Amino acid sequence: ASLAMPFLTYAESINVSNELLLTAYSSTGAEMVLTNDITMTQNLIINVDSSIDLNGHTLTLGDSTIAPFATLTILDSSAEQTGTIINTGSFTVQVGSSRNFGSLILESGTLDATGTVYGAIRNYGEVIMNGGVIRTNQYGLYAQQDSVFTMNGGLIEVLDGHGTGILLSKH
Repeated sequence: ASLAMPFLTYAESINVSNELLLTAYSSTGAEMVLTNDITMTQNLIINVDSSIDLNGHTLTLGDSTIAPFATLTILDSSAEQTGTIINTGSFTVQVGSSRNFGSLILESGTLDATGTVYGAIRNYGEVIMNGGVIRTNQYGLYAQQDSVFTMNGGLIEVLDGHGTGILLSKH
């Protein structure tokens, strides 16, 4: 018997091919399906339950981050499972904040935070990892006080001997 949350279904599936479309549809509650590799130049703020299907493509965040203040599901529906989010800034995903709740469900795909300053996920809210890979040199998951992390599957891979898979913070 699996205790994993069921995959949320969204109003519609939208193909997105660039940053402008991804940013525009991130506030509609759609399942956003990447049709190209996309490079972001600004933060991607999620204020309504939605999902990003990497669809075998690469979402490069550079110095930006994905910030869900609702429930964001990240998955890769491609057969090859090559969908990746790459970040070189501070955190790849910051779930919520000290004042606003957010939730992340990682179904599949890779969060590659090996080039970040801090790591893959900073969690102020709730993170559910059902599958996928978190790859980091620093922190796989930096859990702020009172946040929740549930790992039902997947892999947290720490490539640097000084890195930490999961760090629990008291403040």
